[in-house]
Amino acid sequence: MNTSLTTPIRVFDVSQVDPGDLVEARRGGKMHHRGPAEEAVPALNVLWIFEQETGLRKLIEAGEYEIWARKRADAT
Repeated sequence: MNTSLTTPIRVFDVSQVDPGDLVEARRGGKMHHRGPAEEAVPALNVLWIFEQETGLRKLIEAGEYEIWARKRADAT
């Protein structure tokens, strides 16, 4: 099974993010949080990621950041 990642895309609707997608939360062109998506909650416009830098689960409010995601190639 191919589990490589695709080119990052800008996400405007968190329902586009699937578990396992690599998410970057950026503000002003600077990355603030990065890690694989665990769960998206479109009704609240939030994502849960497993933040790589801290090793902790992190709630990302999509309205506060530019959200970029790399889809797993086997999920497309």
